[in-house]
Amino acid sequence: YQRRVHGILMKISICLLCIVAFFGAIQSVNGACSKGWYITGYYIPSEKDFKGKKVDLVVEGQKYQFKEDFIKAVKMEGDGMSDYGWYLHCCWKKATKIIGACNTELVPMKSVARDPSLMKCGTNLEIKTSQLSGRTFVAQDTGGAIKGTHLDVFCGFGEEARKLADKITTKNAEVCTKQTFSFILYSNYHLILLPKKKKKKKKKKYSALI
Repeated sequence: YQRRVHGILMKISICLLCIVAFFGAIQSVNGACSKGWYITGYYIPSEKDFKGKKVDLVVEGQKYQFKEDFIKAVKMEGDGMSDYGWYLHCCWKKATKIIGACNTELVPMKSVARDPSLMKCGTNLEIKTSQLSGRTFVAQDTGGAIKGTHLDVFCGFGEEARKLADKITTKNAEVCTKQTFSFILYSNYHLILLPKKKKKKKKKKYSALI
């Protein structure tokens, strides 16, 4: 009898899960929208695109030579791809990946820097402009100049990315936050489904030898 009741409750839970997930998916499409956002772009400069004279710079205790105008760009953007094949961080350290403030690797035209007081790490969002509509962006970074309703889109690497960063800059844009379907499905799965009851192991009885 208990097994039958548990089976019925499981089926009801699955049905409720499907209903909640369906309405959650609708919510993820609609999202919460607001206007008045300032959209800019940032990029990772590549030393090969610069033509300045070489100057000495100590990185992690070792002396290297970089183009002077490239070093200025790294100070401005925070990181740069050196001719040595590794990234140069503005604190004059080496890096093999570009990691954002949320400790995730940045992805061109997907990662955005935002004000952490307004938007938490991992927030999915859509930027409704002629250049950016239709894409899903993820809050994965911050910046000293990114305050309030300001988003800075990571545009990629090199000169083409710099041009793209200039192209997407706009004011008074509409931004919509989105919830991922998988998160809703996962969270409701654990809220709704009932845990299975553990079967009690029967103790073996041993007859005494006479």
